[in-house]
Amino acid sequence: MIVFTDACLTGAGFWSPNTAQALYCNTPVIRNYRDIFFFEALTVLYTLYWVAEAYPALSRLAIYCDSSNTVDIFNSLRAYGVYNTLLRLSIDILKSRNLDLRVYHIPGEHNNIADALSRGSFHLVPPHITISEFAPPKSLSEALKL
Repeated sequence: MIVFTDACLTGAGFWSPNTAQALYCNTPVIRNYRDIFFFEALTVLYTLYWVAEAYPALSRLAIYCDSSNTVDIFNSLRAYGVYNTLLRLSIDILKSRNLDLRVYHIPGEHNNIADALSRGSFHLVPPHITISEFAPPKSLSEALKL
């Protein structure tokens, strides 16, 4: 499965061309992490959670993200602080579902649908794509102390 992700300071969005499904949510209001890197990485974690729950038999996942920092931490599995916690939670999901993950960089100008979702600009999303609200699980929020 392929999923495209994006985040801004107020929202997160991801969608799959394989399923024509799109999801969005507001980003948590927290004082400690008001930088875009945190929310881009959090959106990848949200995507992993959604895929693992919605498609438990899936064995391979490719995520495209326009944040090179996010791509780097997920491909190197090296980070510090809360980013390390994000990685550990992601690895827990991957191991529990035996899911193979690859995270790739996509230039922002080629990530229009995920960008529109993250900003709540749903009128820019093609009509064949079904848009739903994503409710981040409490377990992730609690683990990240959000």
